[in-house]
Amino acid sequence: EIALDTSWHPASSGQDVGAADGQVLSNTAKLDALGWHGVALDPLLKNFEGRKNTRALQAAVYGEADIEVEYAICPHDPNLSGVASHLTCYRDQVLHAAQLVRLRTRLLADVLHEMGAPSAIQYLSLDTEGSEFEILRTFPFHRYSFGVISVEHNFQEPLRQQIRRHLEANSYALAHSPQWDDFVDSF
Repeated sequence: EIALDTSWHPASSGQDVGAADGQVLSNTAKLDALGWHGVALDPLLKNFEGRKNTRALQAAVYGEADIEVEYAICPHDPNLSGVASHLTCYRDQVLHAAQLVRLRTRLLADVLHEMGAPSAIQYLSLDTEGSEFEILRTFPFHRYSFGVISVEHNFQEPLRQQIRRHLEANSYALAHSPQWDDFVDSF
C-alpha cells in the first residue's frame, strides 16, 4: 500500500521501478489516478493500457548497464519475479517453478534521462524482489533527487540495513516502515 501525502501538487512526478502489474498492488495506478506524471519500469509490464499520465517501459533495471542477467519469471505470481541471483524471501518458491530468461540490464539514471524525467522527482517506488540495493548502489543521487523513496525490503537483513545506510549517506532519512517497505525522505 502506497503511503503518500496526497496534498502534493497533482503535477508531481513519480517513478515506479518494479511496476509489474498496473492494477494489482500498483503504486502506478494510484499515482496515475492522482494526476501524477511518471515512468513505470519492469521487464514484465501488464495492465498499463489506458494510463493517462504514465509512460510504461519494459526494462530490466539493475546496478550495471548492458549486462545479461538471468531473470526468474514466477508463473503463479508475476509480482514475485526478479533477477534470479538476488531473489530473497520467496527465492525457493519462485525458482522451483520459474521460467528463466536472459535479459539485458539498464541503469535507472539512463532510463530517466531517456524519458526526459526532471532532476527533482517527488516519489520513487523501488520493488524489484531483492535487487533494490544493486540499483541504488550505483545511482547518481547528485543528478537526480527524490522527495520520498519507498524501498521494499521484505525484512531481509543485512540487506535492509545496507539499503538504509546507503540512502542515509545520500541525504535520506527513514520516515516510516509500513509492512515490507521502508519510506525515506530527503533532508
